[in-house]
Amino acid sequence: YTSGSTYSGQWVDNLQHGRGEERWNDGSYFRGDFQQGDKHGKGEFRWGNGCRYIGEFASNDMHGEGEYTWVDGRGYTGQWTNNDMGPKGR
Repeated sequence: YTSGSTYSGQWVDNLQHGRGEERWNDGSYFRGDFQQGDKHGKGEFRWGNGCRYIGEFASNDMHGEGEYTWVDGRGYTGQWTNNDMGPKGR
């Protein structure tokens, strides 16, 4: 890609679809399910700074049940809606 990212995995109709992994130059990566070019289903996103999210995605957003861990070890496990932590979680 022109952004410098790379993708290895399944394709359907020239779109990321199925299981795959996308990596960026800053060390970030997503490994998981894609649907019609979007992160959709279950997966792990790890940022270049070491933070990570493991859980459900919908249309490229953290959406559904998931666990976010900050670099310092703090974490949140619970419901996510369009990349926002829900009110109920631990």
